[in-house]
Amino acid sequence: MRKEDMRTIRTKKLLKKGITKLMLEHSIEEISVTDICKIAEINRVTFYTHYQDKYELLHELLHDIADLIERENQIYYLQNKTNDFLKDYTNTMSHSIYKICFENKQFIKSLSKQENTVFITMVEEVIIKEWLKTFNESNEKLKLKFPAKMIIKFLMGGFSKIIFEYALTEKDLTEKEFFKYFDQLFYSLLKSEILFEVV
Repeated sequence: MRKEDMRTIRTKKLLKKGITKLMLEHSIEEISVTDICKIAEINRVTFYTHYQDKYELLHELLHDIADLIERENQIYYLQNKTNDFLKDYTNTMSHSIYKICFENKQFIKSLSKQENTVFITMVEEVIIKEWLKTFNESNEKLKLKFPAKMIIKFLMGGFSKIIFEYALTEKDLTEKEFFKYFDQLFYSLLKSEILFEVV
């Protein structure tokens, strides 16, 4: 890999780390490009070499996480596949939540400062896109009883509340207990065929 490529990777990593740290204390609307550059120790000219604005930086950061989760899920599914589709599906989704919550903990914590912002809309768009892809890949096994986006928004509301209440605050449950109950909850939801019909 060329030297300039490594330098670009390092610069982007510092900018993403910087904006994540700032979002722990401020909403995205309150954060300026100057703030990001100062905490990342990168000059503004370099920032604008890579991004048009802070929202483009955020968009790339979100897609970095989404791409990582997708790759990890594909590996996880293939390595742990059984004859029980619902169990495999549940375990893979739980694995996604683990990757989101515990391997990007600072980033997820920053979401709590972003209520009613453009950022939340961006997060929702990425999640909806990824879950739609998952539903489409599972269409031979799962028949949706409601529009896909409606199901995703319904699940997002409940799961996000659980994640913030337990996974991020580490309240009442250990990490192991959290995923045990999460698996059971999601598996029971699928098994009940309230939202999906297994075909």
